[in-house]
Amino acid sequence: AEAQELIRKYSQLEQQKVGVNLTKRQLEFALAAQQEALAHGKPYSPAVMKDDPLVAEMARQLADLEVQKRGLMVDYTANHPAVQNVQAQIDEIQQKIRSTYLSGISNLSKQESDIGQRLGGYEGEMRNIPVEELDLARYTRLAKVTGDIYTFLLQKHEEARISKASTINNINVIDTAVMPMVPVKPEKVKYLLIGLILGGVAGVGLAIVMEYFDDTVKNESDAKKVLGYGHLATIPFLGQADTERPAGEKFGLITHADQRSVAAEAFRALRTSLHFSAPNERRQVLLLTSSFSGEGKSTICSNLAVAIAQTGARTLLLEADLHKSTLYQRIGVQRVPGVADVLAGDIELSQALQKSSVENLTVLTAGTIPPNPSILLGSMEMKELVERLRKSFDRIVMDAPPTLPVADSIELTSLSDQVIIVLESGRVPVKAAERLKELLSNAKAPVAGFVFNNKELQQASGYGYSYGYNQGYGYGYGQHDDVRKIGKLQTIIKNLLSILNAKKHFKS
Repeated sequence: AEAQELIRKYSQLEQQKVGVNLTKRQLEFALAAQQEALAHGKPYSPAVMKDDPLVAEMARQLADLEVQKRGLMVDYTANHPAVQNVQAQIDEIQQKIRSTYLSGISNLSKQESDIGQRLGGYEGEMRNIPVEELDLARYTRLAKVTGDIYTFLLQKHEEARISKASTINNINVIDTAVMPMVPVKPEKVKYLLIGLILGGVAGVGLAIVMEYFDDTVKNESDAKKVLGYGHLATIPFLGQADTERPAGEKFGLITHADQRSVAAEAFRALRTSLHFSAPNERRQVLLLTSSFSGEGKSTICSNLAVAIAQTGARTLLLEADLHKSTLYQRIGVQRVPGVADVLAGDIELSQALQKSSVENLTVLTAGTIPPNPSILLGSMEMKELVERLRKSFDRIVMDAPPTLPVADSIELTSLSDQVIIVLESGRVPVKAAERLKELLSNAKAPVAGFVFNNKELQQASGYGYSYGYNQGYGYGYGQHDDVRKIGKLQTIIKNLLSILNAKKHFKS
């Protein structure tokens, strides 16, 4: 009985040793298979230790990454950053699998060594057992171990066959790929045509939608219909950067810096229109106003004053907008002293008047911005100031505040002989223009007409001017519609933003 128990324990240990040895050989074979696959650039998925959660998770990640890599290789080469990024992740997981294999082989080798030492101890004890009894036990044990090994190998064979069948695909390489002379993808011409068509359709659709929702005054005929006043002139867009202006032009005085330009001719046309708008009435004091700030009123006012001064008339450019002083920058004079300082009694009128670089043009700026502009402009001192200025100058061009935000310009209309409305294209909603007309009509303002500041017209020959030394010059509007159509898409988004800001301002 003692011999049987000793042989049983010995047999169990020897069976454990065989199992450990087989498992270690599996890991060694798996490690060699991984190295061979990676050396030939082939994908590898672990076929052993799948009962280990860590190995199973790495196998799943490898499968996902291989699918992702194959999808990328349809459109990109192996050198593409996206493919290289996925390959780097695959390499990292393969390295972890290799480390897992090596760690498993090392642990199994230690187990095998420990079992061998224990078997050696049992073999020493078995030397005291009779030979016949020992042989019988050994043969019995050998038969059982051989049967167990056969069963184990048969099970592993089936597992390997199933694993191999699950990784083999039905794709065979019939012919190797050849680099084409012309790239298959992307189809640049096709995509370019599609982009042009879709871009054109989207642009036209956007233009139609914006045009539908755009209720602003867009052209001269719209302005004349809404305001009911005469059209004095159309001024082209003067929004050039300082570095792009002609040599010598400063502060936007194009009538002084570039007298042969199209824009300068537009201001001379405005001067002529004002002369004939009321030939039998007094037109000494001109007041320019607009619906909102930023419509180009101050620019038009300063250039009109220069155009009048160029005729030899003693001209005063009076800045009556005490809320925001900008004329001093355009003309190149000091901001103070000015109108507010004279009205407050802080300085004499003669000290506030400043000569400009333009002959016959004097400037009276707004001066120190007061806390109560409306009170100063509506005071008796303001009326007396204008009367004093009438005696000293032939023409006075007054830059008044915008009409809708503040009421100052309405009060100033009683001091003027002619009121000029400045209207920017695509900026003022129809309702705002109608409100402007209503305010001026209620005040019985002497409106001479409106000046249309068309930001879609550039200083170019397409504007509708012609100029020559021998033939003289002509002025007309025959080409406005064509030029406006060309500039429509360039300014439509800016127009929409201006509309929203103007509506918000008007409603408030």
